[in-house]
Amino acid sequence: MRPAFGTALVALIGLAPGADSAPAPGAGPGDVMTTESARLIGRWAKATASTCADRYPDHLEFRNPNLYAGRKQDGGFTVWDVGTWEVADPTHVAISTANDAVIRYRFTRTGDALTFVDDQGCEFSYRRAS
Repeated sequence: MRPAFGTALVALIGLAPGADSAPAPGAGPGDVMTTESARLIGRWAKATASTCADRYPDHLEFRNPNLYAGRKQDGGFTVWDVGTWEVADPTHVAISTANDAVIRYRFTRTGDALTFVDDQGCEFSYRRAS
C-alpha cells in the first residue's frame, strides 16, 4: 500500500538537504542558567511591610529549574504561591501567579536585597534567608 501524499511530503521535507531539525544551542527549557537567574536562586524573606506588598508572600524560594514557592506567614492567600519563573532580561522576571497568569516584574538585586516592582508601581523587597 502506498503512503498518502501528505505523509510522503512530510518525509521528503525531513530529508531536504541542509534541513536541520535540531534546536538551536541554548534554546528551550534546557537553557543554561544565566547569571541573572543564578542571582535569584535561593530562599528570601520579605523585608517590606506595606499595604501593596501584603499580597506577596512573606517567604519565597526560587529553585532551579525555574520553579518557585511562596507562602504567607499566617497561611493566607498570596499572589505568588507556587509556579514558574524566568528571567526575561537583566531587569525583568516573568512569574506565574496564583491564577496562572504570567506577569513580568521589574527586579534588582544588590547584595542580599532583592527588590521587585509590580505593574501597579508597588515596590517591595526581600532579604536573603539563611
